[in-house]
Amino acid sequence: MNKQKGQSLIEIIFAVGILVIVVTAVISLVVKTTGVKSSVNQRKKASEMSEVIVENLMELKKNQVDTFWKLESITTPQTLPVFDGYQYVVSFTPITDGECNDTVIECVEAEVTINWSNNQTLKVNRFFSKKM
Repeated sequence: MNKQKGQSLIEIIFAVGILVIVVTAVISLVVKTTGVKSSVNQRKKASEMSEVIVENLMELKKNQVDTFWKLESITTPQTLPVFDGYQYVVSFTPITDGECNDTVIECVEAEVTINWSNNQTLKVNRFFSKKM
């Protein structure tokens, strides 16, 4: 009979050990999932901000052609009211190959760089042409 009590105690200790391992794994998974979800949401917000900036550039090109084609980069980080904690800069690179003129700037690639917490960065490029 003592032998059975000893086996039952060992079985209980073994079961508790397995339960602790399973609970630890579940908690670890929940913590990692929460971190990934937060990162995805931050990246989504940065992507939305880049869309707004590119739309603003497209509007500027359409309505204020001369101002747009001065191609003045925004090198000092800027913010937008709805996107707290996010900053952006814009740079322009003239394109001189293919259908684009190599003596007069007719084509340009705009690069929008979004920065936010923990040195996270998102870069978006958009091609602009005077012909379009």
